[in-house]
Amino acid sequence: MCYGVLMKTLMIRDEVYEKLKSLKRKNESFSDLLERLISQIDNRTKLEKYFGILSNEEAKKLESEVFRVRKELTKSMASKFDKVLKELENNH
Repeated sequence: MCYGVLMKTLMIRDEVYEKLKSLKRKNESFSDLLERLISQIDNRTKLEKYFGILSNEEAKKLESEVFRVRKELTKSMASKFDKVLKELENNH
């Protein structure tokens, strides 16, 4: 029993209970489950306020820049990886 914590009883349909039960993790209470699900909704809502703030043209430019930077980073990492491999080969 949890002392100092107010408890509430919720009336839900059996099929809703079964769905919630299937989402519940091992050793997770229904309160913890509901808190986790609400947190996920809150996080999604925070992101949704940014949807649509870029025009299509701005979004395409941003996407192109992201791909360009990723490509450069991949090349840089591959080059560094090659150097490390050569050093390892030379030391053995």
